Amino acid sequence: MDTASHSDHKSQFTAFLDTQHRGEYDQQIREMAKAADGRTSQRLLVSVNDIRQFDPKLATQLLRQPLRFLAPWTEVVTERVQYATGKKNTSESISLAARTHLGFIGTFGSHQVSPRELRASQLGTMVCVEGVITRCSITRPKVVRSVHWCASTQQLSLIHISEPTRPERIAYAVVWVKKK
Repeated sequence: MDTASHSDHKSQFTAFLDTQHRGEYDQQIREMAKAADGRTSQRLLVSVNDIRQFDPKLATQLLRQPLRFLAPWTEVVTERVQYATGKKNTSESISLAARTHLGFIGTFGSHQVSPRELRASQLGTMVCVEGVITRCSITRPKVVRSVHWCASTQQLSLIHISEPTRPERIAYAVVWVKKK
């Protein structure tokens, strides 16, 4: 995503938070700031109905291509929580940013499906799946970050691994750290 559309999405969400139901979302952000300890994840629940009321076209775009909006919108929420806590541009703000997320509630329309109605055509779109779990298998955690030590060069390498379905959509990044 280019920086122009990234900043456009940030300004759209900022305008949404400033105009629509300002008190409700401000209260949730203040509560997130009070509970911000850098260790627990925090989630701002945003109503799709409120977004639809603010701008119907924006709500449709969000449901069809959520990955374009999640990163910039999460940045806006993180900045507001950091401002409320006074931890902007500190080492604690980095861990706070990693633990701030968005959740969506409300009416999803045709994007609200049962597990049997899920289709491959819905990959990359936002859907709300409602159903009763009758059987569940063990899920295996995926490697997100790995650290390797090279004894011959005396260096640590930190590898961040991501997949195409993750919001960050970064293939992987390698960071070399020299041990002193």
